[in-house]
Amino acid sequence: MEGQIQHNLKAANDIRQLIIKKLKNANCIGQEFLKQFFNPDSDISIFYGNDSILNFENETFIGKDEIVQNIKKLKVSNVPTNYSVQPSNNGVLIIFYGNLIFFGEQDQLPFIRCIFLAKTEEKIDNFYIKNDILKMSPK
Repeated sequence: MEGQIQHNLKAANDIRQLIIKKLKNANCIGQEFLKQFFNPDSDISIFYGNDSILNFENETFIGKDEIVQNIKKLKVSNVPTNYSVQPSNNGVLIIFYGNLIFFGEQDQLPFIRCIFLAKTEEKIDNFYIKNDILKMSPK
């Protein structure tokens, strides 16, 4: 009986160590993604795929071209102030909040955004935005 308990404790510890390793890896991926995604010189089209979905308030945009076209129409910039990252099956989940700034405006509007980065089929270490939800937060 004691041997089985020791075995179960070791298995639980092994699983915990694997989760910690995945979490550290997800954090690295999330940090690098946010740095690149919010770089003003970045071409946002490289982050989306043909099966990507963006929900912005009550509108849904599907596919890279439609998403990029509508993001460019918004003429806003995101300023994230805080984020959290978790590993998920075949990807990384990032949730962050901050302020939206409409070009030519002084006021900043609070937002919350959730992005799921899915692994691409071409390369195991490449990710793209599969799901993107952007909501304005009440002040």
